[in-house]
Amino acid sequence: MFPVTSGILLLSVVVASVSAQTPPFKGALALQPALAGAKCMTPSSNADGALVKLQTCTYGTNQQWTFTGGTVRIYGNKCLDVTDGNTADGTNMQIWTCSTNNANQQFFYTRDNRLAWTNHGKCVDLTAGNTASGTQ
Repeated sequence: MFPVTSGILLLSVVVASVSAQTPPFKGALALQPALAGAKCMTPSSNADGALVKLQTCTYGTNQQWTFTGGTVRIYGNKCLDVTDGNTADGTNMQIWTCSTNNANQQFFYTRDNRLAWTNHGKCVDLTAGNTASGTQ
C-alpha cells in the first residue's frame, strides 16, 4: 500500500470478537485519521487503480465516501480497494470499480472506530504515523 516512509496502509491487528459494523451516520463523509483531523483520505483521481492519499480536507466530491453493503464508496461506483488483495503490512490502498463480493473491497468499522479489512485482521493506517499531505 505505501512505502515504509509514509502512507495510508494496512496494519496487522488483532480484532477480537468484533462484528462487522456500519457507522451510525448516514450519507457521504470524509475519512479522517485520528492523528490528522484536518487531513482526509483522497483518491489521486477517479480512475481504477488511483492510489488513496492523505490530503488537506476540502470536503469535495473526491473526499465524500459512503458505506454501502460492506464497501466504502466514492464517486458512486468506485470502492476503497486493497491493491491486488496483498495482505502484507504497508500495502497501498487504491480505488477500483465496485464489484459484488470482491473481498478486496469489504471493510467494516471496529467498535473503537477503526476501518478494518473484513476477514483479514488488518486495519487502514498511516505509515509510521506520517500525517503529511501526499502520504499514501
